[in-house]
Amino acid sequence: MAEEGSLHATFAAISEALGSNNLAALARLYAEDYQGHGIHGEVENRDLVLAAYGPGGVQQYRMADVEVVVETLGGVGLASGQGLVSGSLAGMPFGHRVRFLEVYLWRDGRWQCYRAQCTEIVAP
Repeated sequence: MAEEGSLHATFAAISEALGSNNLAALARLYAEDYQGHGIHGEVENRDLVLAAYGPGGVQQYRMADVEVVVETLGGVGLASGQGLVSGSLAGMPFGHRVRFLEVYLWRDGRWQCYRAQCTEIVAP
């Protein structure tokens, strides 16, 4: 069974793959049955993530000022924290401070992102 170090590496690998629009890596890192909720409450799945980071999609994605805590419970891993996500879509820059929770499953000898939820932190 994997431990927290390998889960942290998987979390970092997802951020790297999003930033480089590496669709092959994203397809390995996100479970085929992945489901998530974006900062506006939209439901997403693996196909939507791949489409969002494919040609004409999000560019120059970056997650900065990340505070992440990872923990493992057998074959389940959790990554939670906050950070600043930025990039551009259709030439328009974006930036959001977010809180997130990601659930990973240990499958086929590796961690895969199975569920995720992200909420924008809005100043009072």
